[in-house]
Amino acid sequence: MVMLRNVWYHNGPIISVRIIHTLERMEHDAKVFDGTSGRSSHCDASTSSEWMRCQHFTDGSSPPRVAFIPQLIGIPYFTAMEHGGQAAAKRFHVDFNYDGPTTASAASQLSIYDSLIAQHYNAISISVLDPNTIDGAIARARKEGIVALTTDSDSPNSVRQAFVSEASNKALGYTLADQLAKELHGQGQVGIVSGSPTATNLNAWIGYIKQRLTSTYPHMSIVDTLYAGGSSSTSLQDAQNIMAAYPHVRALIAVASSNIPGVCQAVEDAHKVGSVTVTGYGSPMTVKPYMQAGVMKDF
Repeated sequence: MVMLRNVWYHNGPIISVRIIHTLERMEHDAKVFDGTSGRSSHCDASTSSEWMRCQHFTDGSSPPRVAFIPQLIGIPYFTAMEHGGQAAAKRFHVDFNYDGPTTASAASQLSIYDSLIAQHYNAISISVLDPNTIDGAIARARKEGIVALTTDSDSPNSVRQAFVSEASNKALGYTLADQLAKELHGQGQVGIVSGSPTATNLNAWIGYIKQRLTSTYPHMSIVDTLYAGGSSSTSLQDAQNIMAAYPHVRALIAVASSNIPGVCQAVEDAHKVGSVTVTGYGSPMTVKPYMQAGVMKDF
């Protein structure tokens, strides 16, 4: 049996390195790669780690193929993970494929996942948008002998073999709540604009943010939580709606990296820079212009 592992690391490139490193840490007797999926019986390797470092496949087979499906492509957060995966692939001598939807679509993720199964990839990792949509595909992959991982956003009730994440959900939620409370001096109304309503990571972070504010900062309150998917334009509209409905709101949390541009633009357009602060989870490249403009102070 392969032991489940939660591997917590910070930043996108390291997450992707850990996806592949987690594979090479799996025990030899778990048969991560067997003879039918490209493993060479002539490679002198007692562990999967040693085997993955073998650069010459004496039976003429190709290197193992590893794929990662992000929630969506084209944003710095997941692009960093793509670059990390490419670097890890060179290090561990595997072929790496990065492929995801152009919008945050669970149906599109499922289509890509099924295509990778049909292509007989050795391992597939995914940042899950909707567990209910993807759990069946993970089970099908396992039946085909494919190593199934989740990354960044988990599907804990699936049969995936490992979950790789940048930090614990509790630490992420509590840290953001503490930073925001410090900035607001422990008082004020807060609105939330999140991504997919079914993303387990985003919902877990929101849950811990609310838990921390309720237990530790009684003079702060969450007035509304809206879901914009991965759309900047919807994030903009949702932030505008919260500020209109709650004119005394003091902060907006952009939970997903893709929500940050729209939420920050809403605050700028409303001329509320300095009176409404924006925070959230995002890559340095995403938040940099808004930090420089004073819309964000922490992320």
